[in-house]
Amino acid sequence: MITSSEVIVLSRIKYGDASIIVKAYALEYGLITLMVKNARGGKKSQGNYYQPGSILNIDFYQNRKSDISNVKSTTLAVSNLFITDIAKSAIMMFFSEVVLRYWKEEVPSESFYKFYRETIITLTLLEDRKMINTYPLKFLISFSNFLGLKPMINDGVGLRFCLVEGSFLPSSLCKSPISEELSSKLKSILKGTNLLPDKKSASLLLQTLTDYFDIQLSRSGKLKTLGVLKEISG
Repeated sequence: MITSSEVIVLSRIKYGDASIIVKAYALEYGLITLMVKNARGGKKSQGNYYQPGSILNIDFYQNRKSDISNVKSTTLAVSNLFITDIAKSAIMMFFSEVVLRYWKEEVPSESFYKFYRETIITLTLLEDRKMINTYPLKFLISFSNFLGLKPMINDGVGLRFCLVEGSFLPSSLCKSPISEELSSKLKSILKGTNLLPDKKSASLLLQTLTDYFDIQLSRSGKLKTLGVLKEISG
């Protein structure tokens, strides 16, 4: 059966001599895996559309007996999204890896799709370098809402964010607390009183939040793109 959907590309890998296998998030179907045949056959190949962050309209053959669907045709849903800025490109790769790592809902979520779609479009439009550098942190904090992992804020002096408990508590009650200084900065960002932390703090908080997600969702291994972000923004 041929069906259609708008999708956001998350990743692509080569398959065979000319095809690619694509992971994407579809508005109507959630996470899907696609086979794009003859995708590496020249400049006019539809495979050129399939880059992380691309927003596409696709027609594909939905096969209930296979986890992989074959793409019939592809058009751009949103044009002018091809990113040439190195920092923005690294951020887009980070977003894609984060979604693939932590978002495991096979069922579609229209609210998440709209959020992620707007996140990508906004990234392409950003010009202020400080806003670009802190944008991944803003994304993770918003993403935590969709994961059901938004840190719980408790008011008090000297409270530290606890990676296991997912809230701000006295260090004596924490199994894996972060530093008091970093906890204070995270709380300020969550409350909306400090939206543009310095580079070092933003980098440390990125690591903190991904560690927190890993603990809560039982993920192992390291995010490859996190190290790239640190080098570029360093």
